[in-house]
Amino acid sequence: MNGLRWGAGMRGSLAPPGIGKVKREHVIRIPIESGTTRFNPSGCEGEKMRISRYGGAGGAVPTVPDETGTGPPVRNSGLPSGMVLLPLAPGAFHLPGPVNSVVLDNGAGGALLIDTGLDDSHARKLLREVAALGLRPAAILNTHSHTDHHGGNAFILKRFPEVPVFAPPLEAAVIRFPVLEPLSLFGALPPREVQTKFLLAPSSPAQGVEPGEQRLGGVDVELLAVPGHAAQMYAVRVGDVLYAADALFGPDALAKHPLTFCVDSAAQKASAAALAGLSGVRLTLPAHGDPAEESAALVAVNLASYERTTAAVREALTAGAATVDELLARVCAALGVTMTNAGAVLLNRAVISAHLSEGLAAGWAQLEVSDHRLLFAQR
Repeated sequence: MNGLRWGAGMRGSLAPPGIGKVKREHVIRIPIESGTTRFNPSGCEGEKMRISRYGGAGGAVPTVPDETGTGPPVRNSGLPSGMVLLPLAPGAFHLPGPVNSVVLDNGAGGALLIDTGLDDSHARKLLREVAALGLRPAAILNTHSHTDHHGGNAFILKRFPEVPVFAPPLEAAVIRFPVLEPLSLFGALPPREVQTKFLLAPSSPAQGVEPGEQRLGGVDVELLAVPGHAAQMYAVRVGDVLYAADALFGPDALAKHPLTFCVDSAAQKASAAALAGLSGVRLTLPAHGDPAEESAALVAVNLASYERTTAAVREALTAGAATVDELLARVCAALGVTMTNAGAVLLNRAVISAHLSEGLAAGWAQLEVSDHRLLFAQR
């Protein structure tokens, strides 16, 4: 979700360590939309975007000279000329952007679309690319209910109203009733300032689907429960490719946004660690970032970032008992985070609350009421 899910209007400069051999290719120009989101994790600046192209499972991918004739070769994906979709494996592609969308060919002229982006602009491009493959949507899977993962549903459903939408059961309820998102963050009827597309997407008729092996839109997938970033969230495994959704983030995203959104920081860490233990995964694609060939290294970078936030919250408590908002200000000062709008404050406030809840359960924080205020203190 936006806002790592990260706060709109946030900036930060805390860089994580390197993650080994995450493959990056020559920087090329691709016509992409550069709309403002709570974060821009793929490093997009206008039309410039670093991408990685991958071919079929374990196979060599032919290379061709780049279009200028002066740079290193770029990989030839075998896709129609001008397409933005990048191959992950035979029949599996992703559309890079502020949030990655995944396209899985069902072999019968249809495609399972995984995460549809923030808005109509992303969805329009996704449909164009799917049509260029000679496919049409057969089903939509939203990995969770954050707006940048299901905001494009409505645009797709206007053109293909028969397409079913799937999501984790709790997340499906939010997708059907999207006001629950800003309502939960604000704690009451959300004011107009937070009723933006970054927190309030159009409703779509999502139905709950359970984790495990499922056949969606004619495609066999394995849905892995990875809660923490959201109350419920699925990573999606197809063969030797893992779409991690927001259980993992690319290193550029983590460097740009030190506070990573979560509703349960302990579960967020456990879910990331669990992905490192998967066997037979050749390629891991985070929702925000480039494909990585070394999933264990990518997991390590994410865990280090999550623990860094916990450490910052614990350090903030050493300055004395404080409200969540006061602790948020201390953490932002320590991590170099700047917030410029109400949505960013609400998102980051939730991050602090999640880590405080972890602290209460672990015994390093305590909650107290004093002078009509809810305070958190070091234990």
